Amino acid sequence: MTKPKYRRVLLKASGEALMGGQGFGIDVSVVDQIASDIAEARSLGVEVGVVIGGGNIFRGVAVASKGGDRVTGDHMGMLATVINSLALRTSLVKLGVDAVVEAATKYIVDHSDAMLGVVATTQDAFMPVRAAVQDMGSCAGTEEVNLGLRGLRTLDARLVRHQASAIEVARWLSGQPVVRKVLYPALPGAPGHELWKRDFSGASGLMSFELPPLAEGALEAMVSGMSHFKLGYSWGGYESLILPVHTENRKVTPWTGGPLLRIHIGLEDVSDLIEDLQAGLGRLTLS
Repeated sequence: MTKPKYRRVLLKASGEALMGGQGFGIDVSVVDQIASDIAEARSLGVEVGVVIGGGNIFRGVAVASKGGDRVTGDHMGMLATVINSLALRTSLVKLGVDAVVEAATKYIVDHSDAMLGVVATTQDAFMPVRAAVQDMGSCAGTEEVNLGLRGLRTLDARLVRHQASAIEVARWLSGQPVVRKVLYPALPGAPGHELWKRDFSGASGLMSFELPPLAEGALEAMVSGMSHFKLGYSWGGYESLILPVHTENRKVTPWTGGPLLRIHIGLEDVSDLIEDLQAGLGRLTLS
């Protein structure tokens, strides 16, 4: 076996690198090759750290130079960073990886009252990862950790309930005349359903649905009058949430459909949630 020159390597993969030769999006073959190279380096005993780029700084400058909003451009770059990271992580998981970083703020914490993350490792990788975290001075707050442990005790039961209720709500929404489209991949016939079947064994409570053109103030009248759905940006907690989506901010792929509502299905009785949505849809006035 060839002795590696370096014991530790930090790999920086830019968004442009993940495009491959196609010049846009993510080239799966390129991502798979990068993952394979990382796995080969690990087999030689090299510790590999990966930093994924999305071009958020340069994306913001580029958008602003063309007359766009700088903040929106920065947000586009940050979103691209997340997407690129998920793509490489998927390829690495296929090959077997030593550590995975996950957000714990949503479903694990459950009550939307703590910010938390988790690093899950193999037994062999635990001590090196722990040492790296200690060297960097990273430390979750004791109360946040306690809230995460609280949520883990009921996570399995809650996810089952979230998915079952969400499927029922999605099916009900898809049958409403005023609803144009339900965006929930776990729903048969919804966009992305075949990919969901291929890659996932379950679903969350998060979905969106499209409405036809509405009269001025109609969407506000619907959202403001909800009884069980609260207005909120977070999701993954026990409560159901609703939020209009600002589709006008989409720049890379402009939204060409009608008004869009994002909802999170919580742990309330699903019949109450459907009744609330039915009353809300009844308050809409078409343009």
